[in-house]
Amino acid sequence: MHGLDFISDSPRTYIFQKGSNKTNLGGVLALIYLIILIFIAVAYILEYSLNEKFEFSYFHRQISNKQERQDYLKDKNINPNISFYFDVLDKDGNPLDDTFEVREFNNFSHIIGRNVPYNRRVDDLGIVIAKKCEYEGCRFNESDIRPYLYIYYNHYSIDHYNEGEPVTYKKIEHYFRGDYINNSTMLYEGFWGVYIYAEKKGLGKVFDHIINRTNNYTIGTIEDYYSSNIGNFRADYNESTYKCLLFFGLYNDLEGIKMYSRKKKSIFDCFANIAALSTTVFSIMVKAFAIVYSRNFDNYKIMEKILSKGIKPKKEEEIELSNNVKSNNNNDDDLNKLNLENNLIDKENKENISDEKNLVTNDEMNIMEENTDEPINLPKLRFFDFFFNNVYNSKLCVSLKKQKLISSCDNVLYKYYSIENILMNQILFENLMKDYKWNNPKLKSIRRNEMIVDLKKYL
Repeated sequence: MHGLDFISDSPRTYIFQKGSNKTNLGGVLALIYLIILIFIAVAYILEYSLNEKFEFSYFHRQISNKQERQDYLKDKNINPNISFYFDVLDKDGNPLDDTFEVREFNNFSHIIGRNVPYNRRVDDLGIVIAKKCEYEGCRFNESDIRPYLYIYYNHYSIDHYNEGEPVTYKKIEHYFRGDYINNSTMLYEGFWGVYIYAEKKGLGKVFDHIINRTNNYTIGTIEDYYSSNIGNFRADYNESTYKCLLFFGLYNDLEGIKMYSRKKKSIFDCFANIAALSTTVFSIMVKAFAIVYSRNFDNYKIMEKILSKGIKPKKEEEIELSNNVKSNNNNDDDLNKLNLENNLIDKENKENISDEKNLVTNDEMNIMEENTDEPINLPKLRFFDFFFNNVYNSKLCVSLKKQKLISSCDNVLYKYYSIENILMNQILFENLMKDYKWNNPKLKSIRRNEMIVDLKKYL
C-alpha cells in the first residue's frame, strides 16, 4: 500500500539558499496557471453577473400514513383559518346585481354577504351561487349574463425572486366561471396545497435569531381545482326555487408537502468558488510537476552543485605562517609536545592511507587519485531526460548512460539525505568528537565516497 500513497509529501527544506529551486519549466507552468486562473475568475464573475441571484431546491414529501396526515391537519399553519371574501362578477369584472346570492353549501338558508369576511378552516369551505328562478322550468335565456365567482383572501404567497423575503403577505385572487348557455350547474373542487419554505442565509441566521426574524415558513394556497358540469341543479327554500349556478368546495387532502429552499448568491460565494477551483488546479499542477520533473531535477542539480565545488588546499606559506604564530605563542615545552603530536598524527595518517589503498581496487584508486580535488562537471540534460527517468527501468530497458546518471544522483540523495541516516550519523559523530584524533586527511574529499566513484563512471 505504500506505493499507492501519493498524498504524503517529503519534508520541506531550503535548497541553494532559497525556498525552492526555480526552473524554466516551473515558470512556464506558473504562466499557464495564471492564464487558467484568469479564465476561471472571468467565467465565474460572468456567471454571477448574467444569471439569477438565487439558487433553489425542491423536494416533495409524500404523506401516505393516514394517522400522520390527521396529526398534520391539526396544525394551524398547515390547515389554517382564513377570512375569505366572495363576489359575483360579469366577464368584464363588474359586480352583478343582488339577485345573485352567495350561500353556504351545508346551510342554504345562510346568505354570505359579498366582500365581507367569511372565516373558515380551509378544509371546511363550501359555498354556492344561487339565483331565484323567474322563468318556467327555472331556465335562463342565453342572453343572460354569465357569472364569475370571485374569491380573494389575504395570505402568504411565494415570490422566489423577491430581494427581501421569499414569502410575502398579500391579496390572493381566484376566478371561477359559471355556465348559463347550457343552463347547467358547474362544480368546482379546489385543492389546498401546503408549502414549507426555508431560506438559507449561513451566518446571517445568527443575526435573524437575535432580532427574532424567521427564515422558515409554512404556507398554503389554492393551487389547483377540478371542474365538472353536474346538470340542472336546483334548491327549494322558503317557498321559492333557486337555480344553483355554481358550487365551490375547498379540500385539504394533504397527500404531501412541497418543500422549497432558497439561497441568495453573493459575490463572496463567487470569490470562494474561484479560490476553491484555482486551489485545486494549483495543487494538481504542483503535485504533477513534483512527480514528473522536479524531484529528479532537484536531486541532479544538488549533486551538480556539490561536485562542481573543488577543494582548495592550503598553501605551504599559510601552513608555515600558522605554525610560526603558534610557536611564538607557546613556550618550549609546549612546542616539543606539539611537534610530538604532529609526528604521531603524520605517522598514523600514512598508515591509514596505506591501509585504505589495500581496501580498494586499482581502478577505483586510479579514479580517486586522478584529479581528486578538481571539480566534477555534470552534463546538461533536457526536460525529456528527467521525465523519462520516471518510467525508466534498467532491467527492462536498454542501458542508457543519462538515465543511469540521474539514478545515481537520486541514490546519493536518498542515502545521505534521509532523515534517519542524518540522525544516526549525527549521533555517531557526537560520540567520535568526544575522543577525536586526525586520521587520513584525504578522506575529507567527497571523491573518496564509493557512490561518487560509481557516479563518475557515467560521465
